[in-house]
Amino acid sequence: MVSEDRPTPRHAATPADFVAAMRHLKTWAGLSFRQLERRAAQFGEALPRTTVTSALARDRVPQEHLVTAFARACGCGEAEVEEWAAARRRVAVAEATPPPPEAEPEKTTPPVTVQQNGLARKLWRGRLVVELVALAVLIAVVVTLNNSSDGPAQRQPLSAESAQPTPPAALRLPPPTEAQLRRPPAAPPGAPTVLYVGDSIAAETSSALTYFVHRSGKARVVSSTRKQAALCDYLRPDRLPALIARTKPRLVLLQFWGHSSTTTGCTGSGGPGSDEYFTRYLSAARQAAQQIGQEAKRLGIPRPRIVWILQGPDRARPDRVRRLNEEVYQPVADEFGDLVSDAGHQISLAANVYEVVRDGRYRWTAFLPCDETERRYGLCSHPRAFGGVTQLHPDHDSRQLCRSTSTIRDRCTVNSPGVIRYTTVIAQTVTGTL
Repeated sequence: MVSEDRPTPRHAATPADFVAAMRHLKTWAGLSFRQLERRAAQFGEALPRTTVTSALARDRVPQEHLVTAFARACGCGEAEVEEWAAARRRVAVAEATPPPPEAEPEKTTPPVTVQQNGLARKLWRGRLVVELVALAVLIAVVVTLNNSSDGPAQRQPLSAESAQPTPPAALRLPPPTEAQLRRPPAAPPGAPTVLYVGDSIAAETSSALTYFVHRSGKARVVSSTRKQAALCDYLRPDRLPALIARTKPRLVLLQFWGHSSTTTGCTGSGGPGSDEYFTRYLSAARQAAQQIGQEAKRLGIPRPRIVWILQGPDRARPDRVRRLNEEVYQPVADEFGDLVSDAGHQISLAANVYEVVRDGRYRWTAFLPCDETERRYGLCSHPRAFGGVTQLHPDHDSRQLCRSTSTIRDRCTVNSPGVIRYTTVIAQTVTGTL
């Protein structure tokens, strides 16, 4: 029997609607990503938590087998599972169906155009893939000039379904102007607080995140950032607990690239990527979650949900970020019933909508094909190169996202594609959770 209050996809008309319904179903079920993975295994189905995390962070229709496994894991009966599958097929077909061609006055073969023929769109994509091969050469040159040891990526074509580039929900808002980055709009009166805590990346993305969240009308953003801070640097009583006491947030966003502490030595002497480094980061992540809960209990307020930001690729040590995301942030989020936001996906080769790059989620890139928003609002930094590519990082820094040194208190005040891509995913998590 169908539960009357269980979310359903029957009103979903777009991929964004459908994925939003999936997020609502997960919230209704009250299950972590790890719990969903385990429940799916009981039905003999695979539902990797990293795959589900990524699927719920992007407004693209997931594969049908993932949707059905997800629905079963959330407690849906077979009739409801079939409803989810049918809705998924309906939305996918509606998204893929091209507009009807105009009536032809004569029985002659007209020139094929992108607007008139779905096949032409595929041919256009094929040409763009050829151009992207040339882009790969350009990226290889950049990598060589910067003394990277990475080998060439291994690629295979995307399926027609997964090649549909759909912007995240937060991108329905226009990106901020530079004036709005310098002075973001005010938060709505009485809005709940979102506390954004972190390092240099948090600092440079704080203005854009504030813009998106305030414009959404869902919350007020308060930022506390420290250059090159490690997570354990915030565990002092006068830092993270004091921030909770001062702001009484509904959500706490934790953005830490994984620096070794330069002020307290709290990450140990092993250096980034060592076993000691990961052991200490895992301990610090658990302590942070405990401190937030304990301080909320002391204040007599509901425990804030924590959103752990999954990091983008580390050009020098790709496996370091993989382990940080998959062995620290995701497990601690599951352990305490919290969330992750895969912002790092959007600045990795996995975000290339025209090809699959093996292990692309943890492969660094300087460029990606421009998306629709970047083209529309002048953020496509190289519109004439290889069909249009955008530069994610400045030439001098493989980690920084702000393309200019023009900042206010370390906040990026220049519209930068990497910053916009990163913050829209976080904003989507925030607005979808509140």
